[in-house]
Amino acid sequence: MQCAEQYRVQAYFDGEVDALSAIDIERHAERCADCRRLLEDPSGSVRSAASVRRSRPAPRSCC
Repeated sequence: MQCAEQYRVQAYFDGEVDALSAIDIERHAERCADCRRLLEDPSGSVRSAASVRRSRPAPRSCC
């Protein structure tokens, strides 16, 4: 079964959610096995919003 909230997990990884939404997504994943699997990294640990932000490269300036 796929959760209707999975689109939010993608937005989470894309850095398109604010801090409160990120916390809400993480809490949802604690209760939802489908979303939890999406948040797991290869080592099996759940990634937090902070770790996702740290792993993303900084945007480059256009000028």
